[in-house]
Amino acid sequence: MTSQHFCKLFISLLLLCIPAHTESESFAQAKAIFEILKPNILDFDIDAILDNQQPVEILSISENSKYKLIKKLENIINQGLFIDFLCPAFPFKSGNHDQNTISSNVDMTEYHSLKHLNQMIEAIKTIYPKVHFTIVTDGLLFADLFHIPDEIVLAYERDLKRLTKLLPHITIKPIFQLLSHANQSLQTIREEIGCIEKTQLIPPPKNKKRFEILKARILQEINHSNHPYFHMQAFDRVIYLEKIAQAVIARDEFVKQFMKQFETANTIRLSTHYQKDISEKIGIRFSNDSYVTPWNGVFVRKADGTVSILRKREIDTHRFKLEHELHNNVECAFYNWR
Repeated sequence: MTSQHFCKLFISLLLLCIPAHTESESFAQAKAIFEILKPNILDFDIDAILDNQQPVEILSISENSKYKLIKKLENIINQGLFIDFLCPAFPFKSGNHDQNTISSNVDMTEYHSLKHLNQMIEAIKTIYPKVHFTIVTDGLLFADLFHIPDEIVLAYERDLKRLTKLLPHITIKPIFQLLSHANQSLQTIREEIGCIEKTQLIPPPKNKKRFEILKARILQEINHSNHPYFHMQAFDRVIYLEKIAQAVIARDEFVKQFMKQFETANTIRLSTHYQKDISEKIGIRFSNDSYVTPWNGVFVRKADGTVSILRKREIDTHRFKLEHELHNNVECAFYNWR
């Protein structure tokens, strides 16, 4: 045997003696947590689904961002820190009670969705017990644009808190508390950011498709008799819809920037909208059986026992009747099969 062959044989034997690489326990935990999150990650544009009959276009999520999210979770676990899920959501019920919702009150859609999130966190805690899930209710930052009275928003937030007393893994934090903590004035924000009266029409953003989707979604919210839009002339409606869409974008941007001061290295940011890069922000589903957010729809229990969230206009009241259930003294309305 030549010395060259001997060297190769020696190296081969040496490699056999080296234990195969195994992933760390924290990486395995992070992967397991991702598998729990995975079915709850938005892979479609929920804002574009304006009708339950529409085909749902499945959108891609970057593979690299999945890996980066797992590594971020691994890093948090390695340090023994809490995984802090943070999500601005549950603003207020759609004011369009003819087409979308039963009333301005919390109902079974909220309870069903919060329960779903609570079960998700419960499952994650079996893998890694240090988990927080905080929902920041941001309705007061948008209510004036949709002519929703502040007292309606505050009542909605109070009932959400009452429901979460039954769901220990979810915390409701009204954005008014965060604004006070940061010495920010709600009234000043409303007057200076996205104020309809002060909004000057500007060219739509570069992503015109997204802007048109936003306008269509807003139209479903404001085209009812309790909103000034409903009573306007056709030309004025066009101008007003453009202005309110631009105002919503401005307020959205404020929320994004404002929330950053409450994020840390162990914060996992969630969004109610689809996100391609989930390592930066995860678009989260509030239900695994619906394409409608809880504040824009009604809860339906079908003949076979399955449930869904639909818009009110999609309910055949000859087949479904309105019923109520009490959850921690919150009367939760829903439609049940007759």
